[in-house]
Amino acid sequence: MTQTSETPAPPPPAFTTLLNFRDVGGVRTADGGRVRTGRLYRSASPQFLDAAEAHRLVHDLGIRTRVDLRGRTEAWEAPPPATVAAGIETAHLPLYAGRRMVDAAPTSSAAIAAHYLSYLEHAGDSLARMVRTLGDRPGLPALVHCAAGKDRTGAAVALVLAALGVDRDDVVADYARTSEHLGAIHAQLSGVPAYQQRLAAMPEEAFSAFPETMEVFLDRLAAEYGGARGYLRDRGVTAEELHRLAEALVE
Repeated sequence: MTQTSETPAPPPPAFTTLLNFRDVGGVRTADGGRVRTGRLYRSASPQFLDAAEAHRLVHDLGIRTRVDLRGRTEAWEAPPPATVAAGIETAHLPLYAGRRMVDAAPTSSAAIAAHYLSYLEHAGDSLARMVRTLGDRPGLPALVHCAAGKDRTGAAVALVLAALGVDRDDVVADYARTSEHLGAIHAQLSGVPAYQQRLAAMPEEAFSAFPETMEVFLDRLAAEYGGARGYLRDRGVTAEELHRLAEALVE
């Protein structure tokens, strides 16, 4: 059967060494558009990629830009394979929340959502630059990631999707899909000395991706900033830059 323009492209085959990987395209926007498939991906850290899957990322999927939301020390201690580093442009845009999640001791969806709101407060420049990076069509497809692809990536991708006008339920559903991968992510990161102590100190609730967490985040984003576009405008993103983001990611 011939694929029509209304039929989303099939999802890329799953990676085994790049966890929590997915294409965020295919969802509808409020104005009747659809987020393009094959343009924006999200994942956990690519540091564990084996040679074959690194080749797939660079050559088969054609990733051109890697948006790394990890802190500078994290990124330095855990770089991706050389083939990825050489084949993909890196935009290092660290998201900081003012204090670590382990210090914040989140015990509920509301507390974890508040931690995500701290990214907006403390890392506005990185988030604004991320939007400008994703609006640069020659730099696409892009991969956005942190360590687990849950918190920093979850908040950042939700901000982008909300700014594009994606239905709230779809933004929440994309975030919640990470729950399918949390066991494997925890096992993978637990083998890295730099993460062992941090993971051991985190409360159990931190290893979750409940829909309620994203619901609270979006509610507070709307109440405190007037939504994603209002937040980004407050951080210096212009109407033209938001238009370029939509042109790059929405059909």
